Formats: sequence, C-alpha cells, structure tokens
Amino acid sequence: MKITNDNDFLGAAIKLANEYDDCTITKLAKEYGMTTNDCLPFIKSLESQNYIAMNGSDSFHIFPQGKAAYVSPAKKKAKSVFKLSVSLLKYVVSYILGIISGLVIAYFTHKFGW
Repeated sequence: MKITNDNDFLGAAIKLANEYDDCTITKLAKEYGMTTNDCLPFIKSLESQNYIAMNGSDSFHIFPQGKAAYVSPAKKKAKSVFKLSVSLLKYVVSYILGIISGLVIAYFTHKFGW
C-alpha cells in the first residue's frame, strides 16, 4: 500500500499502533518505504485536525476521533457502489415512468379520438 494522503497515513498508523494507540514514525516509515521527512506533512495535517498528538520526537498518539475519521478502502468501495446503484435505480425508474406516461397518453388519445 502506498501512502498518498492523510487517510492512507492514518490507516497505516492505526494498523501499526500498539495497544495504547501509540505509533513510532520510524517504524511506519520503514514499513511503507518512506523517510521520516516524508511523514512530516501528514503528521502536521493530522495534528491540526486533532486526530493525533506527538508524544516525543519519534512517536505519536492516535486519538479516538482519529480512528473514527479513518475511511478504509472497503468502506470507500461500498460507498461508491451504493452511489452507483442509487443513480442506476433513478435512471430505471424514470425510464419506466416515461414508458408508462406514453402508454397512458396513447390510451386516452385513442379512447377519446383526439
């Protein structure tokens, strides 16, 4: 997995965190093929959102709201499938209603001889 945004970084940190929800930057960087300097923008961004807090120079704590804010790839996929199915359902319903309205108009036109 390649870390490209804050959500990916947060997910990686949650995965590598210990039982106290603490994660070391060097461990995370080594695991995902990054340098500690590559991690700094993500850390600063997540700190500003109050999702994590630095414990020292090499570790940080993940707050519960940080864990709650993480959106896993499976959740993203499920959300996009749901959006697709809703839009498809809207299209099917509007198509069927269009056919029904055409049939109703044809029936009344024939019945009343318009």
